[in-house]
Amino acid sequence: MSSLSKEEAVKQADWFNLTNNEEVVFADHPSIWTSVSTIIAGALVSLAALAGMVLFYEVHGAVILGGLLLFLGGIGTAAFAEVKRRHHWYLLTNERLMKKRGWYSWDTREARYEKIQDVTVRVSVRERLLGYGDIAVTTASGAETTEFRLEDVPEPAEMSNLISEYKDKAIERKYHRGSEESTFEPNPESGGGT
Repeated sequence: MSSLSKEEAVKQADWFNLTNNEEVVFADHPSIWTSVSTIIAGALVSLAALAGMVLFYEVHGAVILGGLLLFLGGIGTAAFAEVKRRHHWYLLTNERLMKKRGWYSWDTREARYEKIQDVTVRVSVRERLLGYGDIAVTTASGAETTEFRLEDVPEPAEMSNLISEYKDKAIERKYHRGSEESTFEPNPESGGGT
C-alpha cells in the first residue's frame, strides 16, 4: 500500500470544498514534537509492562494479565497521540486559510485573506529549538475582530510569510477590482457628454 502525499490526502478530505480557481498551496499537521512526550510515555509504559511480564511470568496469572493490559494501554496511548495529530490540519489555498481539528467529529475554521488584519508568530525557546511555534491571525468582519490561532505549526515563520503574501495579493486584487469599477470613462460614441 502506497502512502499519500499531503496534497493527495487533502484532496480526498471531506471537510472542505475548493472553489473554481482555488488551489492548495500549503498543507500540514501540527509538529510531531507536540506528540513526542505522549508517544515516549506510552512506549515506556509498554516496555515496563513487558519487562514486568517477563520477570514475573511464574508468579501469578493476574500479574501477566495486568502487564498485558498495561502494555496494550501504553501502545494505545502512543498510537492515539499520533492519530490525533494527523487529524489536525492546517491548509492554505490561494484564497483562504483553513484549520481542522478532530477525528470522528471535527471543528473547522477558515479566514479569507482579505479579512486578515494581522499575523503574529509566537515561539518559545523550546519551540524554536524544535522548529515549531504558534501563529495568531487577527481577522475583521465589520466592527468585530477575532483571533484565529494555529498551534504548533512546523516552521511558523515560513507559514506566516505565505499567509502575509496571499493576504497582500488578496488586498491588491480587491483594490484593483474596486478601482476598475469606480473609474469613469466616457463613451466615445456619445460625444463626450455635450
